[in-house]
Amino acid sequence: MGLFGRSRFHALTVSEPLSYRREGPIAGARFKHGRSGEHMIRYLPFVIELALVIFCLIDCIQTDSWRVRNLDKAMWILLIIFLPIIGSIAWLVAGRPQPERRPSVAWPSGATAGFPEYERPRAPRGPDDDPEFLRQLQRSNDEHEQLLKEWEADLRRRETEQRRGQSSGNDNEPEPDLPPAA
Repeated sequence: MGLFGRSRFHALTVSEPLSYRREGPIAGARFKHGRSGEHMIRYLPFVIELALVIFCLIDCIQTDSWRVRNLDKAMWILLIIFLPIIGSIAWLVAGRPQPERRPSVAWPSGATAGFPEYERPRAPRGPDDDPEFLRQLQRSNDEHEQLLKEWEADLRRRETEQRRGQSSGNDNEPEPDLPPAA
């Protein structure tokens, strides 16, 4: 007997099938097709095949044409579609590109591992460490200095011309137009 009254299950007898023993809204009802898990197992090979075909088809489509092995990319796609199991397995075995292998060394500790000293990738340098950049800056600074000197010389020349013009009596300047007198 249960905690709150009647037991959820009847006493087991040999004559009653298991589907009759449970109480509740489906008590005494038999399942038509047996256990529900049997249907799942029946469709499992089709689901696995479909998943394999979809995976291989997407993988083949997304792979660059120059990396595909043994056949053209279009031929692999047709093979996967028309012969699903054989084509998918063949793609995985013979058509899919091999992963790129890095040189294995005894000390794989960083980006420069496995390279001789002269082949090691150089660390990016800042612009203030680059000699070409510094030469370009120096050229630009020299050009600006030269331009500034030319402007200063031109300014001095105009100032001296203006002083000479003022000291000679301003004869060269025209008189301003006056409004007519009334």
